[in-house]
Amino acid sequence: AGAVCKTRHGPIQFGAPPETIKDAMQLGAEVPRIFVVGKERFNLRFGTNMADFEFPGFYNFFLKGSQTTVVGSAEALEEIRQVMHETLEGPAPDQYFQDDEYSPFCDPAIYAARPDLHKEICFFK
Repeated sequence: AGAVCKTRHGPIQFGAPPETIKDAMQLGAEVPRIFVVGKERFNLRFGTNMADFEFPGFYNFFLKGSQTTVVGSAEALEEIRQVMHETLEGPAPDQYFQDDEYSPFCDPAIYAARPDLHKEICFFK
């Protein structure tokens, strides 16, 4: 887990590795609502995303009815905003890259049966 400091404003977590919510629940601790993003958002040594805010953010918002505050550089916060937006809304059509998933030698029937990603994403909005 990330390092958590207990404060009068609630727990503040430095970093947000995967399993943040699970770790807090297993420890019987409150899921933090305040996170500090470190300089390095991806740990190359362990191959771990240290800025995995989707689940804590959505947990706090949808289940607890509270907002999550993320503190970090302007660049980090903009990238996190983009990830959160795509997680909720799905990718923009120019980011589907759906046709790139099929070999030029793919059977035409298989290619014709590929899913319509735009239609599927719009169905859930």
